[in-house]
Amino acid sequence: MSRADLPVVRAADSERDQRRAAAALRAAGLSAGDRVLISAAASPALLAVVLGALRTGVVPVVLDPALPTAERAALAADADADLDVGAEPERLLTGTRPEPTFLITKPFQRSTVKAAIAQALFFDAATVPAA
Repeated sequence: MSRADLPVVRAADSERDQRRAAAALRAAGLSAGDRVLISAAASPALLAVVLGALRTGVVPVVLDPALPTAERAALAADADADLDVGAEPERLLTGTRPEPTFLITKPFQRSTVKAAIAQALFFDAATVPAA
């Protein structure tokens, strides 16, 4: 990739996106010490979500999207993330709720099942509070 192909990120735009990401993470119920899992290619959106997470004390766990599925699943389980935004961190910047992408592998671990149930409830329209 040549230098001309790299996206230009202006400070004001980055600041705005970091604040949006931080607000989206808080709206998802995350707080200081919680973990957010991101498996996305390098982009301005990835940078904004990582920095937005750090602003709120949320720990960003960034995985290389090129990892083999089994290796990614093992690392994701080990990370014990509270939210997995998958490969689309920009969705946190647009107000679109991230879809659950949590993978439960055998043998089941209590923390993994607990996180999956929490995400399922978070994304179920019947359990989402009215705006």
